[in-house]
Amino acid sequence: VINGHEIANKHGLKEKINMIMTCALFSTTKLLKDYENLLILELQKMFGEKGKNVVENNILAVKEAKDAIKKVDLKKIEISTEKIPTKFTEDFNKLPVSNFSCDGRIETDTSKFEKRAIAENISEWQSQKCIQCGQCVLACPHGALKAILVKKKPKDVPFVKAFGVDGYYRIQISPEDCTGCGLCQEICPALGKAIIMKSASQILDREKLNYERTQNLKTIKSTPFSKNLVKGLQFEKNYFEFPGACAGCGQTPYIKLATMLFGEKMVIANATGCSSIYSASFPSCPFAKNEKGKGPAWANSLFEDNAEFGYGIKLAKTLRNSKESVWIIGGDGWAYDIGYAGLDHVLSSGANVNILVLDNENYANTGGQASKSTPAGACVELANAGKETNKKNLGLMAMTYKNVYVAQVAIGADMNQCIKAFREAEAFNGPSLIIAYSTCVNQGFDMSKSLTEMKKAVDAGYWMLYRYHPTYGFSLDKGEINNKFLPFLLGERRFALLNEKDPSKAKRLFKKAKERAKDNFVSLKRLERTNPKD
Repeated sequence: VINGHEIANKHGLKEKINMIMTCALFSTTKLLKDYENLLILELQKMFGEKGKNVVENNILAVKEAKDAIKKVDLKKIEISTEKIPTKFTEDFNKLPVSNFSCDGRIETDTSKFEKRAIAENISEWQSQKCIQCGQCVLACPHGALKAILVKKKPKDVPFVKAFGVDGYYRIQISPEDCTGCGLCQEICPALGKAIIMKSASQILDREKLNYERTQNLKTIKSTPFSKNLVKGLQFEKNYFEFPGACAGCGQTPYIKLATMLFGEKMVIANATGCSSIYSASFPSCPFAKNEKGKGPAWANSLFEDNAEFGYGIKLAKTLRNSKESVWIIGGDGWAYDIGYAGLDHVLSSGANVNILVLDNENYANTGGQASKSTPAGACVELANAGKETNKKNLGLMAMTYKNVYVAQVAIGADMNQCIKAFREAEAFNGPSLIIAYSTCVNQGFDMSKSLTEMKKAVDAGYWMLYRYHPTYGFSLDKGEINNKFLPFLLGERRFALLNEKDPSKAKRLFKKAKERAKDNFVSLKRLERTNPKD
């Protein structure tokens, strides 16, 4: 046995134990004679562009792993033979093909049965510090936090008096679904933090019991708080529970938000990519149902024709006089590149569909390659020496149709602006396009600071928040470019790497990116001046 997490944390690798376990494998199996030197060479090759510290920390961890393996006498260990029943413990190999759906359908609301319990540290609610704002609920990328409001205070689970309503309040974690990303702690505005990360070994059993006890509580359905704000929206059902995305994922909060607003009537066409993988990795699906069995319907299309696929769903719904809310979802590789022709066709059609682009500025699912969303100066796969061309301005291009609702959002920078944009997009009778800034591990920063990174991007003017309504005009909500622009770039590895490799080229491309941002700002301010007069 080996305590991989202890070694990883000691050397600043957090929960990344893959190289430590690889070393342990080769050390115990003797498959390779010179495995340590081979691993070090591989580390230098794999992580060289991530920085000297990353390489050195991994090498130190690998060297320590070899001597940290302890032999255990299996005869002294009691191994339980008890079978723990779950949805996925059946022997599917014995089931006939006829038991499965002939068209590939799988049940939704099934990821809740996985209960992977992968996190070393999980969230713990500090009731006496909580200001009951609900930001942690919207921020959680994995839907593992829930705000509960009840009329009668339960005796066996801690609740506190609710603010502004006659009832009792609690933030409940689903402890076995928490990935330990820490974004709830990061976003919490309460003095001293009302959500903290604690060792799962200390609180897992207690929180499992609390979770079970709160599942069937009768909750208060109506509150005086506006559902257009985080404070009121936190009590709405989340129809996107426990997706298997990377810890701290910047995409999933947007899908979760959409389901909290419109989940019962959503029909989703999803392009292949990160979002299709964590949305329905067979045999489980995180899209949930309510007590009436209603919730989002989801389907995955080919990468290149997802917009057309969603448009077809809308046409079929129109013919059948169905009133579902059709959402077309995908990443920037789809929307800016491979699927752009179809997306443009749907925008020009006038169809009442909602398009959500999860923009992390690279092809994340296939390893971080450049897309037309990747900005100038970023070092990514297929643009390893720094991308020469500027990012495509998808929002401004869509606005030229004059009949498309367009918004650009960043949930970590302004949650209420994000909620407003989603509501306006869905209410607009025509095509809507929401471009959502989605932080990603490929961008090269600490993903436990994912929401802060979104705020930095907006505060620097790197990412602008705006809303354009064909009838009511344009609103530039946030994002004026300033002297924080360059420090923001250098704070992410994808840009800092170019500065290390070729400072003069970095200076030129960073200037180019900044000039593009200035041009975009000027264009958007001009749009604001042409708004219809009241």
